[in-house]
Parts: sequence; structure tokens; C-alpha cells
Amino acid sequence: MILPTPITLDKLVGGDATGFIGDDNGFDGCLASERSTLIEHRFLFQAMPTCRVDRVRFASRNDPTIPAALLRLHYHDCFVRGCDGSVLLDGARRYPPPEKAAPPNISLRGFKLIDNIKRVLEIFCPLTVSCADILALSAREAVVLAGGPNWTVPTGRKDSRMSSAVLAVVSLPQPHFTAAQLKQNFLWHGMSEDEMIILSGAHSIGFARCVTVWDRLYNYNFTMETDPSLNSSYADLLKMRCPRRSWNLRLIMLPLDPVTPFKFDTMYYKNLENGLGLLVSDQVLYDKRAQWQRNQLADEVP
Repeated sequence: MILPTPITLDKLVGGDATGFIGDDNGFDGCLASERSTLIEHRFLFQAMPTCRVDRVRFASRNDPTIPAALLRLHYHDCFVRGCDGSVLLDGARRYPPPEKAAPPNISLRGFKLIDNIKRVLEIFCPLTVSCADILALSAREAVVLAGGPNWTVPTGRKDSRMSSAVLAVVSLPQPHFTAAQLKQNFLWHGMSEDEMIILSGAHSIGFARCVTVWDRLYNYNFTMETDPSLNSSYADLLKMRCPRRSWNLRLIMLPLDPVTPFKFDTMYYKNLENGLGLLVSDQVLYDKRAQWQRNQLADEVP
């Protein structure tokens, strides 16, 4: 098995300023040039206010699920060999399938918005700003628009010209992972249990498909049909939304946070206390060993 290249928390939140050099061919979707060197924050804020902040804000007004989509896109990019924009690359003949084709990435959204921002930026500063930087900055803006915290995003990433669906499959944690599997996965990436719990808080916003939780509702194990860690009332509600026999289980969407689905807050952690974690990989965070981290995070913001 190919193990993912270790990365650290600062890379996931946007601190990595290195990567793979992109193709020096002008704008062709999200492929930046070799001149994507360190860019000062002052320059970015002068060049990008309308094409980054305003475009993310406009897209979010038309579709309130966009902030979660951009945050998830950034996370899926960073968890495979670092924040290098490789998740944005399309496939090509005679090359292995790209990250986009990996099963965990089939439902990713936001590609057109990132391409749109890149297209406008090429007018103001050709061959300068990488797509990896655009994605990292757009994810930050999305979180802020959803009511979450703001943070400084160092810039200067270079876009990758390598993208592998196989690497995406072995690198990304799965929604059915147990606590032990989650910890092992994050350990491969050089991150601690504390960092795993903090990053899981990104599920404060976003949605999952019925097919992702079907086994928890109807096929938990040989003795119990429904996962007993699910709040019983919540399980009944989920069964109403996701019938046992339905042709569109891949189309019906469920909020990861059933209380404040469009607000980036700490309700996600409070939900776990009440059995309202939608995914197995969310609810398994509720154990004695992780309780103090959850309590600390849940108490930080009302």
C-alpha cells in the first residue's frame, strides 16, 4: 500500500508555501506558472478583492452550500501530498486517473468557481497567483462568510502537475472509519489526536448523502439494525429522509450539523454529546479520551 506523504497541521490550514511546479502555459484551468513565488499579503489584497472575496460572497448568496463545498475542496486537496492544487487537475490520455476520479472526490464541488477566480486574476496579474493559493484563500473566505473565524493565510504555493486517484483513496479518511482508524490516518499525516478533533469541526457546515449513512440506519450489525450511538429521535428523522428502499439515496442530502447547518460554529461538538453525529467518523469522536478536547472547543463560542 502507498502511504500518504506526511503533512502537518500548518499545511492543512494554509501554511505551506511549497509544492510541485506547475506548467508555464498561461491560464489553462487551474495550472499556474513557475513564477508562482511568494506573494505578499498586501499585493493579494490589492489584486484579489473583487475576484476572490466578492465572487465567493456572491456565489454563497446564490447557493448557501458553497462555503462548505470550498472548505471540503481545500481539505481534500491538502490531505493528498499537501496543499498543491492537485485536486483541481483534470485527467489526460495515457495518464492514470486524477484525484477528481477517486470515489471520495466524486461529489466535490466548487471547481468552476475556482477556475472563474483564476481567470479574472490572470487579467490583473498573469502567471503569478497559483490555484493552490486561490483555493486556500477562498476556503478561508468561505469560513468567514459562514460565521467562522478569520486567519492569516501565507501564500506562495506552487501548483502540482501530478494528480493521482490512488493517492486520494489511501490518503483521505472515510466516513465509516472507527476512532482507531481515524487516529491512524491522521498519524500518517503527522497530526495528533487534538488536531484530528479540531479539523473534524469543519463538519460544522456541509452535507452528506443518504447512501453514506444507510448502514447506520438499516444494517448496523447482525444483532442491531440501527447504530445505538444515534439519538433515537434523530435516527427516526433520518429514516424519514432516507427510506430503506429508495432509488435516489445518492441524491438526498443531509446536514452534517442538524442544528445550525449553514453556520460555522461549535454546535458540531455539542451535537456529538447528544448522539447527533451524522457520520460514523463524527460520532466516534465522542469517547472518554477525547472528551476534554470536545468540551473545550464546545465552550469557546456560544
